[in-house]
Amino acid sequence: MHNSPSTRIGTALAGLAIGLASGCGGSGGSGPQTPPPGEVVAQPAMRAASHILIMHRDSDRAPASIIRTRQEALTLVQEVAAKAKAEGADFAALAGEYSDCPSSAKGGDLGRFAPDQMVAAFSEATERLAVGEISDPVETQFGFHIIRRDP
Repeated sequence: MHNSPSTRIGTALAGLAIGLASGCGGSGGSGPQTPPPGEVVAQPAMRAASHILIMHRDSDRAPASIIRTRQEALTLVQEVAAKAKAEGADFAALAGEYSDCPSSAKGGDLGRFAPDQMVAAFSEATERLAVGEISDPVETQFGFHIIRRDP
């Protein structure tokens, strides 16, 4: 099959959209695959979540400004998780204050995503949460996440 320049550009843009939609912790995949004509493909159940990401210096994609050790990140994420789970806590404000992810500017909101758009540990933790529930810290290669399942 011949890949025209417009097909290659479309595929690249689809991959970029997945990366942007997933914020931090995306799968980094090459984007959705197109099924053969006439094939019916079940669509994955979309979900929504917000998160607070605490990175450490060994995290994938950690900027040079992140100098905390894994143990320091673990201690911090446990403290922030306790704050996030406290009655009356403002998750978005905590994300803005503590999260190392660019989504912190949006209160940690990652929007809607398919399960395969996130790394497995993040996706599985999100699936186990009820809407409005906040997770215990979840470790991925990007650091430690506190996840809130959104409607």
